[in-house]
Amino acid sequence: MESMSDEKIQKIISVYKKQRDRDKKRYETRKNDPVFMEKNRERARLYHKTHRDSRKQHYEKNIEYVKARNLLNYYKANNRIEEFKNKYPKRIELLSQYGVVL
Repeated sequence: MESMSDEKIQKIISVYKKQRDRDKKRYETRKNDPVFMEKNRERARLYHKTHRDSRKQHYEKNIEYVKARNLLNYYKANNRIEEFKNKYPKRIELLSQYGVVL
């Protein structure tokens, strides 16, 4: 694979930024259009209906991690992190598997 020169990299970045600006301007002009809003809402509804099961499966798969993370956030907010470490060593182990640093 060829390495790109700095000029080529800068050109790619500038083209990308221009495209993002054009897309943003286009969206800003269309977002209040009732037809666009209705199409966008319908697309969102359809996506939600078709992906409902996958979100449920994802939640059920990660339920223990979510509970451990929420409990950690509670103890952090109340400055009781040492109590959390002593009381829930299994949850600390689970959080460390996900890369959460205490």
